[in-house]
Amino acid sequence: MKKLFFTLLVGLVMMACTGRQPQGAKMLQQLNEQQVSLLVYNNDSLSDYHQRGTRDLLMLVQNEPERLKGAIVADKMIGKAAAALMVLGGVKEVHTNTICTPAKQMLQEAGIPIFFTNEVPYIINRAKTGQCPLDSRLSEVTNATECLPIIADFYTQLDAGQVAL
Repeated sequence: MKKLFFTLLVGLVMMACTGRQPQGAKMLQQLNEQQVSLLVYNNDSLSDYHQRGTRDLLMLVQNEPERLKGAIVADKMIGKAAAALMVLGGVKEVHTNTICTPAKQMLQEAGIPIFFTNEVPYIINRAKTGQCPLDSRLSEVTNATECLPIIADFYTQLDAGQVAL
């Protein structure tokens, strides 16, 4: 009887350790290996997105909110704007390589688990001369709902050539 119990116990441990990686960890690995900027897993479906910055998240919040509700999200870099959009979208879990402290705080306050490799004080702009211009606009805003019009306005101005990245 002891031998049977031990065999069953070893079998269960082996099944638990067979490399069954959590969904979010797999997504982050895929994100790092492929040319995608955002992965969203929801309702047994994985969607990939390719635009730079937070455009895809903004589009999802505005046009497909059900895609984010309860989703696991992997994003290469998360600033405050991305965090606000994830909070507004109702994501369940976030995985990233790099997150800035204000984004981490916003996600934590919303009760969203975050898995990250690096934490930085702020997201640097593309020229590497200072803070991301969108996140700098959100520096004094603490509520995700208040961030949405600022983010949308930023992209309207960017598309009109009124601001630069």
